[in-house]
Amino acid sequence: MPENVDRNRSMNEGTGKYLHIDENNAQVNWEAFVRDNYALLLHIPTSHIVAIPPEFGEKLFQGDNDPETVKILEDIETQLPAAKKREVADVDITAIALNVSQNCNFRCVYCYADGDYGNPSTMNFDTAKKTIDFFVHNTEKPHITFLGGEPLLNFSLIKEVVDYCKSMPEKEFAYKIISNGSLLNDENILFLKGNKFEVCISFDCLELQEKQRFFADGTDTEKTVIAKLDALKNEFPEPKQIVLRSTVTKDNISLLENAALATLKRFNTHLCLTPETSCRQERRFSREDIIRVGAVLEKIVDTFLKEEDFESLINITNIGGRIAALHNGKCLQPYCGAGISYLSVSCSGKFYLCHRYTEDKNAFVGDLESGIDKEKLQTITRSRLIDFYPCNTCWIRELCGGGCYHQNEAATGGYSTPDPLGCLLQSIEYEQAMRVYMMLLTQKPELLEQLEL
Repeated sequence: MPENVDRNRSMNEGTGKYLHIDENNAQVNWEAFVRDNYALLLHIPTSHIVAIPPEFGEKLFQGDNDPETVKILEDIETQLPAAKKREVADVDITAIALNVSQNCNFRCVYCYADGDYGNPSTMNFDTAKKTIDFFVHNTEKPHITFLGGEPLLNFSLIKEVVDYCKSMPEKEFAYKIISNGSLLNDENILFLKGNKFEVCISFDCLELQEKQRFFADGTDTEKTVIAKLDALKNEFPEPKQIVLRSTVTKDNISLLENAALATLKRFNTHLCLTPETSCRQERRFSREDIIRVGAVLEKIVDTFLKEEDFESLINITNIGGRIAALHNGKCLQPYCGAGISYLSVSCSGKFYLCHRYTEDKNAFVGDLESGIDKEKLQTITRSRLIDFYPCNTCWIRELCGGGCYHQNEAATGGYSTPDPLGCLLQSIEYEQAMRVYMMLLTQKPELLEQLEL
């Protein structure tokens, strides 16, 4: 890890580490977790989980690496599949974000796009059609995310696009929308349901919403969006059908615990807690802020474990998603598909690395006229190899895959230079996920089979 990130994560008492160093004194192969009378080993190169006796776990936790201990670990390692080497991923775009409206009816305090991506505009059907024709010929299962700004400001285009996609029955289209939820109504809710949309609503939790997300005229959005969410839940009753994405700002960490708990119990949906990413120094999180977020996350986990409410824990994507990665042996996968399998398309038909980079000329990677600049993408995506310091010495390297490009660049100025605070937060999330995972293995193993990456 970078020097300013403490690998001795003492905030979680009982969580330990055992470092199996290779001949170059660089590669960390094992991480041990000991807590609540459970002990597990994570084999980092293959993401395999191995249950071990608690007394052996305590021995590892104390840093006891005598010859007998090393021999046991080596014997375990010989029974695991050989670790594979990462290779630069081929560019194969199967998913696109259509920014159908680069306008927004909200003015959120933390918006990285200032409501309009610097170019307020609306996509027309001709551009959308050409975009779909450009991308879908290479895949049988295209995925389209409708994005903004606020995409429901251009709902008529969304309907046209879906109708056009239906004219290609040989393709199995999947749809997603990311919306602020304020424009939901009976018509568009039934449309989303009828076309099996994945629905993501940017909602900053009860209490937080009213402090961070405002209409363009400065008025509060919370009551409006809560009413819309109630209507949406009537048609999408299963928790996994809706994701609420909550942006956490440094000013409101103290409210996060109660806000998150109240939101999960009120709506029974998936909830993703995401600290604000900002290039503005005054808004950036400090290391102490991230530790505070981690402490809140631990308290939330404590609450649900005490209630034996594992379903709600899994509904927190910061926990459930990490458990899924551990249980399914996620390995050698990039952090996300940006520039590999996914691109963002602006209202004018320009291609960008991901939706967070729309209208950022430095992340421009092609357009409908000139096509995709695959050479530029290959250069950028090579960072996903994580074969450089500090990634190659990190215990979550195979689970993380290099971090978010946008978050990295905001923090360090480079796509491939990891944000040390992002690294810290992910390690905290995986520690909490491992803690829950240990409980699920013995108390609710059937829930693990429901998890998907």
